[in-house]
Amino acid sequence: MSSSTDVGLLLAPDETWFRLLAPLLDDCDYYAVTPETLWMQSGDEIVSNGYHRAFLDLKERTGRPFVAHSVGWSPGGASADRRALWAERMRADHAQFQFEWWTDHLGLAEVEGRVLSLPLPLPMTAEAASVVRTSCIQASKIVPVVGVENSAFYFALGNMLDEPAFLEDALGEDGVLLLDLHNLVCNAHNLGFDPRAWLERMDLGRVIEIHVSGGGLNEAPWSAGMHLDSHDTSVPEIVWDLLAEVVPECPALRGVTLERIEGSVGPTDVPVLRDELARVRAVVS
Repeated sequence: MSSSTDVGLLLAPDETWFRLLAPLLDDCDYYAVTPETLWMQSGDEIVSNGYHRAFLDLKERTGRPFVAHSVGWSPGGASADRRALWAERMRADHAQFQFEWWTDHLGLAEVEGRVLSLPLPLPMTAEAASVVRTSCIQASKIVPVVGVENSAFYFALGNMLDEPAFLEDALGEDGVLLLDLHNLVCNAHNLGFDPRAWLERMDLGRVIEIHVSGGGLNEAPWSAGMHLDSHDTSVPEIVWDLLAEVVPECPALRGVTLERIEGSVGPTDVPVLRDELARVRAVVS
């Protein structure tokens, strides 16, 4: 990747998404992938699926770099068997994709051998931070540059304005931060704090990548009004405002990635996403 801030897109393992957004891929400087979406179970083995080949073909055709952004490595803790399985797959994928860096969501994605669909929050303690640091060190033996993303949570085990200090402790000396602005906006809305106050407490010199995305309000009676990090709508203006504010404050920033989840892209979304990629480029230029 270049020394300036590049513009990227998170690739979705979805045939319709890939077909409709194919014309936009040349507008990107790099691509992000979620490694576990490129694998499938075959007997007792985890093997590559068709999207692994499709995304590798894209790399070979364009010559553009890839970054890895996983959901299930579980920086907050995982079994030795799960760690070994992930390490084996990531070594194989890194040998082919040559990931520029690898991030995962701050949180716990496995509890007593049970894999969760989304990471749960961690207590903001020195012990939990130490577990995350150890996970990052293990991952850095596979991909040298490793970090975590501030996750979207729907409850917190501590004061969310203490999270920046917890993140810095968890990252240690060498870890990097993926700053997800929509996650921050969701947490601020749902848990009642000022996102700018959170940013003021965070060392933005740790930020290597920024994510921008959108989401809607949950209409279920039990949680009406809760902001969802669903990646299925346009990027809201509050995220664009925060992006413009933080980019100049992130001296180590290398990429801003647009996210749009599979199953949420139709023909009318293509020009919207093209405009969003152009808007990201205008901010970072």
